[in-house]
Amino acid sequence: MPRRQKPKTSSFVERILPYTTISSALSAIIAAAVSFGNYQQATKQAGISERALKSANRNNEMAEFLKTLRSVCSNVSLLSRDYFGKENYVYNTNFYIPSPKPIQPDDQRYIIIVGSSSYPDPNRSNILTIAKSLRETSEELTLRYELVQLYLTESEAQESEASKIEAPIIDFLNLGYGIEHQEINSRNVVEYLLASSIMCASLPNRVASWFRNSTDNRLGYILRFDDVEFQWKSSMTDLWMYKRPRGLSLEERDEQPKDQNVIVRPDLAQPN
Repeated sequence: MPRRQKPKTSSFVERILPYTTISSALSAIIAAAVSFGNYQQATKQAGISERALKSANRNNEMAEFLKTLRSVCSNVSLLSRDYFGKENYVYNTNFYIPSPKPIQPDDQRYIIIVGSSSYPDPNRSNILTIAKSLRETSEELTLRYELVQLYLTESEAQESEASKIEAPIIDFLNLGYGIEHQEINSRNVVEYLLASSIMCASLPNRVASWFRNSTDNRLGYILRFDDVEFQWKSSMTDLWMYKRPRGLSLEERDEQPKDQNVIVRPDLAQPN
């Protein structure tokens, strides 16, 4: 009669092995979940840090742009002071200087100037020195604006393009370069300096407000050299403002009586 074999007993290791395998799998899952959570947290922190860095860079670049703009306008002020000297030029405008509005289809914008028949010499050494400084700061302003553009939102970029904020920057640069290289005559220097002074009366404050809170503030309309037309008068008692004929065709413009387009404005004889 064959001997009955004893039932084979499992060792302790064999008994706990399934539980160990399950425990290890659970630990791996938990570890993976923890790692994924840490990765998400790290990614979130990295995003926050990146946004904070970008915001800091944006604020810094905008501050530098505004600082350079004020330096440009400071040079414009120095240039006006030294160029005009004791010469007395009276000017009036048909627009509000601190906040010029867009030109309507039938409007024209004038700067009416009363002055002598002789003009200051723009080729004096001190004038050329200041003009060079204006040209250099205007070049820096151009570069500063290129950096600012990298941080503008899509709506801000559209607004800056609509306002043509680059136009006065180029105007300042051309003024400094033209005087420095003696490419602008004396009479045009008077015109451009007056226009630049008017631009500097509103542009820095408008840009500063836009940078502080572009949601509540808008650049809006910005005055440029091309927006104004200069008229020279020899006497303060003989100030006229001309309204150019505007018709649908050249024939209609030519047929309009000229005396209907002249408005006598003796009140403009007084400086603003």
